[in-house]
Amino acid sequence: MALTPFAAGSAGTRRTAESFTTMRRDLEDLQRQLATGQRSDTFSGLGLGRRTSLDVRAKLSAIAGYQEGIANGSLRLQVMNKGLESVTKAIGQQKAQSTPPSFEPGGSGQTPMQRVAMANLRHAVDVLNANVNGRYLYGGRADDKPPVADVDAMLNGDATGRGLIAVIADMKAADRGTAASPGLLTVGGSGALTTLTETSATNGFEIPAQTPLGSASISASVSGAAGSRALSFTVNTVPAEGEAVSFELGLRDGTTLRIALTARAGSPAADARSFQIGATAATTGDNLRAAVDAAVRDALPALDAASAMRATTAFFDGTAPGAMTWYKGEGVRSVAPPDPLYSVTARNGVPLRVDTAQSVGVGARANEAGFTNMLAGFAVMAAETFSTDPAKRDGEAARYAALAARSTASLDPPADKGNLRDIVADLGYASAALDGAKSRHQSAKVMWENAIAGVEKANDEEVAASILSLQTRLQASYQTTSILSKLSMVNYL
Repeated sequence: MALTPFAAGSAGTRRTAESFTTMRRDLEDLQRQLATGQRSDTFSGLGLGRRTSLDVRAKLSAIAGYQEGIANGSLRLQVMNKGLESVTKAIGQQKAQSTPPSFEPGGSGQTPMQRVAMANLRHAVDVLNANVNGRYLYGGRADDKPPVADVDAMLNGDATGRGLIAVIADMKAADRGTAASPGLLTVGGSGALTTLTETSATNGFEIPAQTPLGSASISASVSGAAGSRALSFTVNTVPAEGEAVSFELGLRDGTTLRIALTARAGSPAADARSFQIGATAATTGDNLRAAVDAAVRDALPALDAASAMRATTAFFDGTAPGAMTWYKGEGVRSVAPPDPLYSVTARNGVPLRVDTAQSVGVGARANEAGFTNMLAGFAVMAAETFSTDPAKRDGEAARYAALAARSTASLDPPADKGNLRDIVADLGYASAALDGAKSRHQSAKVMWENAIAGVEKANDEEVAASILSLQTRLQASYQTTSILSKLSMVNYL
């Protein structure tokens, strides 16, 4: 520390110099405030207001982070909603073409509606493989690769396994049985007794635990356990014209067929749902047995359609043995659909933080029930072909109608089976939650910006007035100092 030598008047001179320096420094600071609009360029310069400034700036920084996340999430949901909107429209168009189905197969063995189904399947896969900024939307947290295999591999298979066409063929072969045992049912009995017996508990037709309807002359019963259950009709007396018996055949996709057979006098050959009244109960029984066998064979097209739908459902559920892995995203089903928690888990698998204590789930997985039902509804029609042989037209038309009905049911299943509308609704709720958070943040941002402006912003009028006052003081000080600097004994005298 340097020591300043003492001289008469030196203290006053130093105070005057310091006063000039302080006023010039204050003037420069005021000019800076007027130019920048800020009270200080450092937090220390704000005095006690720095705590408010730091706190509010932290809040504004958090809001900016939330807003950026909301913007990215909103873009993600917009892409998802637009894609699913187009798929929903395609579902509506295909359902309209399927009611009633028009069976006009071309040279490829497919109808125009099936070709539409193929186009819809390709479009659905494109939607499920959509990405935003390189992140795939329908693979859950596995967002670095397309979650769904391409359609050609899906239908024809790849190195990982068999495609849908082969899986359907396998299921049909397992369900159809043989010429002697159509649909894995055996027609037996003799004389007045007719029996129909299951030979499998897992494939082919099944005989439900039903109460078959006999008539005044024909008694009916069901006995045995699943897999070997038997249906019996006994002609006790010769029936009258118009008497009818009926029974149900179960299909392994959960649907049933109701078959009614009516007693007719004369030859009923032109009516596949009747049997000829014979001269005796035994003869009538033989005719009834032949009619039951014919009815089972007539039901084979419906069985084929059920087999195709069951195989397709298993393929997309990931339960078909030997099938390729069509879904490559995150999450494998732990229970068979419907899984009431699965869609919730999928949404929350990609949480987006939108506020201090609020997250919005924006995730989705292409193997959710709503998506797999939709894919199955398109794919089952795209994968099947039909004979153009005129001799087979009636049977093929029946199979086509049964398949179209199942495709339509898969495209628009009940809510508890997994419907695409439920997923769209989930995403709509997520969009609304993001919009609500965005609105709250915008209001909060305005409030905090006003608060920080009161601490950090300089008041132009006050600054201008302070500059004018300071300039006046400086000018007066300079003039006084100038006069004093010229003062001498001669001038004084």
